[in-house]
Amino acid sequence: MDASAAKQDQPNNSYGGAEVLSSVDKNNDAATQKPAERAESTQECAKENEEKIQSDSSAADISVERIPVESVFDGTEKANELAGEQDDKSPVNKMPQDHNKGRFSALEFARKGVDWPEKAAAIKSFVIDRGAVMTNAFRRLSLKVEDLVYLPDKDSENAAADHQQEALSGFQSEKFVDAARSLQNGFERPEIKGRIILFSKSGCEESRAIRSLFRRKGQHFYEVNVDIFPKKKMDLEERTGTSDVPKVFFNENLVGGIDELCALEARKELDEKIKDVLETECPPTAPQPVTFGEDEQDPVAIDEFSEVVCKLREKVQVKDRFYKMRLFSRCFPGSEALEVFAEVQHCEKEKAVEFGRQVAARHFFHHVLQENLFEDGNHVYRFLQHDPIISMKCFNVNGNINDAKPLLATEIEENLRKFTLAIIDSYVSDDGKSVDYRSISMSEEFRRYVKMTESLHRFDLSTFTREEKLAFFINLYNMMIIHGIIMFGHPNGPLDRRRLFRDFQYLVGGYAYSLSAIQNGVLRSNQRPPYQLIKPFGPKDKRLPVALPEPECLIHFALTIASRSSPALKCYSPRDIDAELRAAVKAFFLDGGVSIDMETKTVSLSKIINWFSTDFGKNDQEILRWLVNTVEPSKAENLLELLDGNHFKIVYQPYDWSPNL
Repeated sequence: MDASAAKQDQPNNSYGGAEVLSSVDKNNDAATQKPAERAESTQECAKENEEKIQSDSSAADISVERIPVESVFDGTEKANELAGEQDDKSPVNKMPQDHNKGRFSALEFARKGVDWPEKAAAIKSFVIDRGAVMTNAFRRLSLKVEDLVYLPDKDSENAAADHQQEALSGFQSEKFVDAARSLQNGFERPEIKGRIILFSKSGCEESRAIRSLFRRKGQHFYEVNVDIFPKKKMDLEERTGTSDVPKVFFNENLVGGIDELCALEARKELDEKIKDVLETECPPTAPQPVTFGEDEQDPVAIDEFSEVVCKLREKVQVKDRFYKMRLFSRCFPGSEALEVFAEVQHCEKEKAVEFGRQVAARHFFHHVLQENLFEDGNHVYRFLQHDPIISMKCFNVNGNINDAKPLLATEIEENLRKFTLAIIDSYVSDDGKSVDYRSISMSEEFRRYVKMTESLHRFDLSTFTREEKLAFFINLYNMMIIHGIIMFGHPNGPLDRRRLFRDFQYLVGGYAYSLSAIQNGVLRSNQRPPYQLIKPFGPKDKRLPVALPEPECLIHFALTIASRSSPALKCYSPRDIDAELRAAVKAFFLDGGVSIDMETKTVSLSKIINWFSTDFGKNDQEILRWLVNTVEPSKAENLLELLDGNHFKIVYQPYDWSPNL
């Protein structure tokens, strides 16, 4: 996948000095190759260093830090467990070949003869890429790249943004088949001269009813969510004298809300009016839809330390440095930062150190090994935008870290929920099982959502309550999945899924979080992913305090991974999070997540329960007891009967990895 080339193969397990050689290579390239003059001077320095290094110790003597690998579950299970499990009647085997990719282990691929050449080609490409990374790393070490000083360069800081834009354009042009069912069926929509506009708000049942009405008729319409576009709300009030929504306009004519549309439908006049709209040119006086890129500037509070940080960036020398026998890229010594703080504050060293801790606590910079906030002495620190993991993997970092004053955690949660609800309402089917990724990628709501995620960079996560943390991270996970599918395309096998769950990350509260870290680290209280041996957060990981005190098993029925067998995509709120999660569990089981055959005493369960079985019980009996309290009464009675007889069998349904388009 070209879309993720800039942000892949740089594993990270904890913030205990995780440094990636390929990131060093890419960051050095970004800082040295873009300005032509600097590139020439760097090449000359490299030649001089190469001649000098011949008389010094060999590059093999240079200690390179360990590269930790984050534990990620990619859907691959043990080969001996999968072999023979699927029979010819399995829904998986009835699917086209495209959907079989990534569903079986290497042994199963070999036995079935399914897509093995493609898998072998992917492995070969992976090995070649990693070999190139190591070659570049050793070449740079031999040239003593620690002597290279990084000068301020806007182009290099925006390198990640360029990669993301290239990925997005690639997705829009070729990654996805259009999700519009009419186009898939070969139906060409007639030319539309007029325009239907729906003014709506998030979470509104009447707005949802109007959407469903137009969708049933296959009618294209424009939607303006006044929660996302408040200026459009003022435009509506000027036209109608009220800001109440929903309101529907046929060209410049106000039709009304759901009651008026239902009345027209009852009199069989609605179709005729829609036909008139299609054939009538829309006048310029009609309400205008939201245009892509149309911006609304929100007031931004300036952080009290932003001016100091600007001076710090100007005066410290950022370059590759050795610390504790390891090479770290783009960092600066604490002694230089201390001089800047003492100069700015006009104070003694002790007070300057305390001031530096306050700045570091706002996540403007971190210690390269997370050993302390800020201390005097031989310590090395790095601005967040220079961290290879953050600059190359965090897709809500657009080259620079957001220096504005962080919003309160409650405001962040409300903003995220507002955009999540707006996107789900407009681009997800009513049952939450089908997502129009192409339309989302080209929508103004998504553009503003991505812009909003920059506010996540440095806010204080510690103030979240349990309910707020649950709602925030569930909604964030689901929106990251949508964002990741747009950037990477739908995963087509274990390697792609591993890349999505591990390498697609957001900078949240000063630290990078992958999808796997959110699910297994935060929401499962730092439990190991299925079939893995390592927990997401180590004992010294700064993200560990964010994890829930106890694992919450209900989250598995709220997190979607963009597949057919995933739970429905919904938006969750802190106020009713527990009730909403229980409702999500019941809806999942009603949709086929559990079935019971009393004749054979067999209980068929979703594969999700098998993967995360430790969250539901220590054995089959405990899992069934948990199910008794979640399924409908008739099934609960059958489960109790099976438990009383203590003679039953649990089988797990095949997982459908095909995309939820």
